[in-house]
Amino acid sequence: MSIFSIVKEAAGDEPKSFGWYRDNVKVLFKMSDLYADLVEQEETLTPTPGQLYMFEYKAIYAARLNFYDRFPLVYITGVGDPFRGVNLHYLGLRKRLNLVLNLENGVLAGAPKRSYHNYLLKGLETPLYLINSDDYKTAAFLPVEDFGGVSKTAVWNGAKQQ
Repeated sequence: MSIFSIVKEAAGDEPKSFGWYRDNVKVLFKMSDLYADLVEQEETLTPTPGQLYMFEYKAIYAARLNFYDRFPLVYITGVGDPFRGVNLHYLGLRKRLNLVLNLENGVLAGAPKRSYHNYLLKGLETPLYLINSDDYKTAAFLPVEDFGGVSKTAVWNGAKQQ
């Protein structure tokens, strides 16, 4: 059973709080195999605007950056090469949840400028794994952001990328 299914089952039919997702997704994640779960998701090399994807990425110009997310969770806002989107990992957990709640209602609102990023196709280390809208909250709380040695708290507090 995938991490997404496990969290859905644990959540049941009742809405859950920020704290519930923060605490339970982290615990359930430790018992799962995310890569095995992701390969069960629909995958593509061509993103679609208005969709949320997770993927491994190696910045082509990494030497110019103080940090970048090596496992982004991106809501696509523009396609091409590079494609563009909002990387939810650049937001603290509460802001991330608020953004996800807006996305579930079809509205992209509350994403600060620093969360918008461009991604070159040649930097993709894996396909883009489509996250179903039912799984947005679970994906948002998976502790997979990887800023290459820079703490996520520093990133959330506005650390300079360049």
